[in-house]
Amino acid sequence: MLVILKGKAMSENHNTQVVKTWIDENYSVGDALPDLYYIADATGFARGTVREAVKYLEARGVLHVRHGKRTIYRKDVYSDEEHF
Repeated sequence: MLVILKGKAMSENHNTQVVKTWIDENYSVGDALPDLYYIADATGFARGTVREAVKYLEARGVLHVRHGKRTIYRKDVYSDEEHF
Protein backbone atom coordinates (compact mmCIF):
# COMPACT_ATOMS: atom_id res chain seq x y z
CA MET A 1 0.00 0.00 0.00
CA LEU A 2 1.35 3.43 -0.98
CA VAL A 3 1.15 5.99 1.83
CA ILE A 4 0.83 9.64 0.78
CA LEU A 5 2.13 12.34 3.12
CA LYS A 6 1.32 15.95 2.20
CA GLY A 7 0.97 15.10 -1.48
CA LYS A 8 4.19 13.12 -1.78
CA ALA A 9 4.85 9.42 -1.57
CA MET A 10 6.42 8.58 1.78
CA SER A 11 9.58 7.25 0.10
CA GLU A 12 10.03 10.56 -1.78
CA ASN A 13 9.47 12.45 1.46
CA HIS A 14 12.08 10.31 3.22
CA ASN A 15 14.62 10.74 0.40
CA THR A 16 14.25 14.53 0.47
CA GLN A 17 14.62 14.51 4.24
CA VAL A 18 17.82 12.44 4.04
CA VAL A 19 19.33 14.74 1.40
CA LYS A 20 18.36 17.84 3.42
CA THR A 21 19.88 16.36 6.58
CA TRP A 22 23.11 15.54 4.71
CA ILE A 23 23.29 19.15 3.45
CA ASP A 24 22.65 20.51 6.97
CA GLU A 25 25.40 18.35 8.45
CA ASN A 26 28.03 19.24 5.85
CA TYR A 27 27.32 22.79 4.70
CA SER A 28 26.40 26.20 6.08
CA VAL A 29 23.95 28.70 4.65
CA GLY A 30 25.62 30.48 1.72
CA ASP A 31 27.89 27.57 0.80
CA ALA A 32 28.07 26.20 -2.73
CA LEU A 33 27.13 22.52 -2.91
CA PRO A 34 28.97 19.86 -4.91
CA ASP A 35 27.45 18.37 -8.06
CA LEU A 36 24.63 15.82 -8.01
CA TYR A 37 27.02 12.92 -8.63
CA TYR A 38 28.90 13.71 -5.42
CA ILE A 39 25.72 14.13 -3.36
CA ALA A 40 24.32 10.88 -4.79
CA ASP A 41 27.50 9.02 -3.90
CA ALA A 42 27.60 10.52 -0.40
CA THR A 43 23.95 9.77 0.40
CA GLY A 44 23.72 6.42 -1.39
CA PHE A 45 20.82 7.53 -3.59
CA ALA A 46 20.60 7.45 -7.37
CA ARG A 47 21.35 10.74 -9.12
CA GLY A 48 17.71 11.03 -10.27
CA THR A 49 16.51 10.74 -6.68
CA VAL A 50 18.92 13.47 -5.58
CA ARG A 51 17.85 15.64 -8.52
CA GLU A 52 14.19 15.36 -7.45
CA ALA A 53 15.10 16.21 -3.85
CA VAL A 54 17.10 19.24 -5.03
CA LYS A 55 14.14 20.40 -7.15
CA TYR A 56 11.83 20.06 -4.14
CA LEU A 57 14.25 21.98 -1.90
CA GLU A 58 14.70 24.67 -4.55
CA ALA A 59 10.92 25.11 -4.80
CA ARG A 60 10.82 25.62 -1.02
CA GLY A 61 13.57 28.27 -1.14
CA VAL A 62 16.21 26.17 0.61
CA LEU A 63 18.50 25.90 -2.42
CA HIS A 64 19.26 28.25 -5.30
CA VAL A 65 20.06 26.25 -8.42
CA ARG A 66 22.08 28.17 -11.00
CA HIS A 67 22.37 26.21 -14.22
CA GLY A 68 25.99 25.84 -15.26
CA LYS A 69 27.14 26.97 -11.82
CA ARG A 70 27.13 25.58 -8.30
CA THR A 71 23.92 25.24 -6.29
CA ILE A 72 23.82 27.53 -3.25
CA TYR A 73 22.42 26.58 0.16
CA ARG A 74 20.18 29.61 0.74
CA LYS A 75 18.50 29.11 4.07
CA ASP A 76 17.46 26.58 6.62
CA VAL A 77 13.68 26.78 6.49
CA TYR A 78 13.22 23.25 7.79
CA SER A 79 14.20 23.82 11.38
CA ASP A 80 10.76 22.44 12.17
CA GLU A 81 9.23 19.40 10.52
CA GLU A 82 6.21 21.32 9.16
CA HIS A 83 7.27 20.97 5.52
CA PHE A 84 7.78 17.20 5.61
